[in-house]
Amino acid sequence: RSAIDACAARGRVARVALLAGDGEDEAEAWLRAGGSRMLDVFEVSAARLTRLRGRLAGHGERVRLQQQDLNFLTLPREHYDAVLAGSGVFRLINLEYVFDEIAQALRPGGLFGLLSYIGERRQAYAPARLALVNAALAEVPERFRFDAGKGIAAADPAGIAPFRAVRSDEILAVARARFEVVEEQLDGRLFPLFLYIDVAGLEREEPALLERLLQRERALAADPAATPCTAFLVLRRR
Repeated sequence: RSAIDACAARGRVARVALLAGDGEDEAEAWLRAGGSRMLDVFEVSAARLTRLRGRLAGHGERVRLQQQDLNFLTLPREHYDAVLAGSGVFRLINLEYVFDEIAQALRPGGLFGLLSYIGERRQAYAPARLALVNAALAEVPERFRFDAGKGIAAADPAGIAPFRAVRSDEILAVARARFEVVEEQLDGRLFPLFLYIDVAGLEREEPALLERLLQRERALAADPAATPCTAFLVLRRR
């Protein structure tokens, strides 16, 4: 299941806020799963809001779209049964302020669903991670690879957006300090491997190889040297 489906499966609630979405389908997925009667979507990009307005038109008054800079987010007090934060959280600088704002916006006992990259800051992947990732990538036939045979390297700071993963390595600590952890799933020990391979192609043509890669990912959970890069948390307002 996706993180959206996992949160929706906890039971339908009255009102939910969705922020820091990175895709174009999070709101649709939430409404399709019946997660809440009402959904408020917060987004900084006017262009993205225009696209979402078109995609969500069929849901009528169940959805409200609001344009806000999420680093200076303003939410009504004790208004939401749940807040969902997507993978765009890794672009936030004002983590403490934003998480405090989310906490005060939740009704007593309200839940905060968080999905985020939590790996190396600015995606400057450590040599140990790159060794694991490239060893796995070497097993994948070239026709399923997107790396042009170059392998995977740390991101070039000059080539990525200025706020990308700017405080990614602090997200977990800031969240845990402000909320009670209900559920926590840490993954991505081979990240960003699966961004560099044709997963759908492997599933169709080489399912055994795909399963071996997934098994390798799962096995690394027992290795303290293989640090996670992605986190899915369900948190409760204290």
